[in-house]
Amino acid sequence: MIAPPGPVLKASVPGPYTLSGRINPGGTYEDRWDITEALIPIVREELEQLVHCGCREITLDEPSMSCYGHREDSRRFVKIFAETVKPILGYLGLLLLCLLVIAFVPGISTALPRALGY
Repeated sequence: MIAPPGPVLKASVPGPYTLSGRINPGGTYEDRWDITEALIPIVREELEQLVHCGCREITLDEPSMSCYGHREDSRRFVKIFAETVKPILGYLGLLLLCLLVIAFVPGISTALPRALGY
């Protein structure tokens, strides 16, 4: 179904890293990073479906990246973000908390544009 003309359809989708913090590791997934990797294609598919349905303003909500950015490898965050959003770049907005990570966590401000092909 395509969104009808009129008001702009907007959506906010929790990102894979944030979602992974709500799932206990074990069994197939050893740690949060394994869970995150498994969630990337699921979240990406949801984002692509939103675009297909006519959504033109999408926010990927990744507050956990701003909460833990100081103690994690920022390059992993860049990779997760880039892999998740690459197919929908023209429709994407960023949650402010994620922008703070991009601005203040060393390496993200320069690595993110490269990871997205800019």
